[in-house]
Amino acid sequence: MASTTTDWISAIAGLGAALAAAVGLAYAGLQLRAARQSAEGARREVESGRRTTQSQFLLALEDEFRVHWDVHVALRPGGKWSTAGGGAGPESNEDWARVESYLGLFERLNILHDNGVLPLPYIRQFYRYRLANLWANRVIRSEKMEARSAGWRDLIELSHKLDIAASDSPWERLNRDVA
Repeated sequence: MASTTTDWISAIAGLGAALAAAVGLAYAGLQLRAARQSAEGARREVESGRRTTQSQFLLALEDEFRVHWDVHVALRPGGKWSTAGGGAGPESNEDWARVESYLGLFERLNILHDNGVLPLPYIRQFYRYRLANLWANRVIRSEKMEARSAGWRDLIELSHKLDIAASDSPWERLNRDVA
């Protein structure tokens, strides 16, 4: 009889342990589900924050390009430095300083792209035409991108990424010089 009582006690203890384990597993499953939902919410929040930051950044970039409005207008088709405008280019030291500052913005765009801050499709959509206008100006292209290509490596690299045809020769020369 003692053995039957012990068997019953063991069976009840085993059943209690199994029940406790089942409750523990159910609780752990609920905790895991809650953690997964929390992580997904955090991921959505981070993505939303990233998009907001990127949008604010694009607006700030637009302000920086607005500082160089005179260079942009001069290089546009029909502008005083365009082929249709006579094909001239910067003449004074001040003109060249403004052009170099404008070129520097494109160098920064390339670095921002390389660092994963600004996707290439955005750069292509918003700024490619401006860079193409720079390359279309014979004076600027000859003086900066060709004669001083080593000093404008990031600008030339971005031009290459954006498939601006005139950038192939300086790009190939830069890469040949490195090799």
